[in-house]
Amino acid sequence: MATTTVSLDALRDRAIRAAVAESLKRHPTRTTDIVQAETWIRKDEIQADASGKRQVTIAGLLVTADHCPCPQALTAPEGLCVHRLAYGMQYRTQQWFRQLSEAAPKTAHPDPQPAVESHNGSPAQPDARSQACERAEKLMALAKATIPEKYQLYLMRLSRRTNFGTKDHPNWATLTFPYLTVEGRLKMAREDHGEHHLSIRTSFESYGPTWLARATVTSALRGDAVAHAEVNIGGMGADATNPWSVAETSAIGRALGLLGYGNSGEEGSL
Repeated sequence: MATTTVSLDALRDRAIRAAVAESLKRHPTRTTDIVQAETWIRKDEIQADASGKRQVTIAGLLVTADHCPCPQALTAPEGLCVHRLAYGMQYRTQQWFRQLSEAAPKTAHPDPQPAVESHNGSPAQPDARSQACERAEKLMALAKATIPEKYQLYLMRLSRRTNFGTKDHPNWATLTFPYLTVEGRLKMAREDHGEHHLSIRTSFESYGPTWLARATVTSALRGDAVAHAEVNIGGMGADATNPWSVAETSAIGRALGLLGYGNSGEEGSL
């Protein structure tokens, strides 16, 4: 018999899901902001202040439990903008993680059996594969639940090839993830802002032989976001005919995703 503990990644995932569930219960109309906050937490983009004060940096803004300098904080109920919402969710995630870590027992289980060979001769890893498939389906369900119905026609499935084997013994599988097209993100953002200011600026930057498209989105409601996409010169598909336009569109979509438009937890790329 072998004895193991629950992995830290699994405990963190449970803690995040618990914090998300609490937030959805408290703020049922804030699903888009909650999805954005969850993304920041999962990507470790909420940075603690080095001074030890109870303040964090989110999307370039210094945020506390009671204050955020973003424009959305001026109009959101009780000043609870997406950044303060993320601050609270991060705090509750940490609380849940501590509780789950303390409560997680060591579990004995039979020694692992020899790996089963897959159809292509590589060692099969059913746990990793099933977990990845389950996550992909949950992301699609989350996207359908959080993206308003009028934008559902812009929701696509992106296929991604993933190797569950090793370099020497590959075991490829195709997973599908939800992706809201850039057209859908733009429509969502423009309708969300109404008469509030929303601007998108793009440019191209070179780093040696590599060119990047840069998109800057300035929002009166959600602050600013900057994203990049590489210009795939000599690529295939759409990149073969107009790589500059493809990169520019990708950068815009990513910047809008950073502000919470069409972000379903798994950021696809064009």
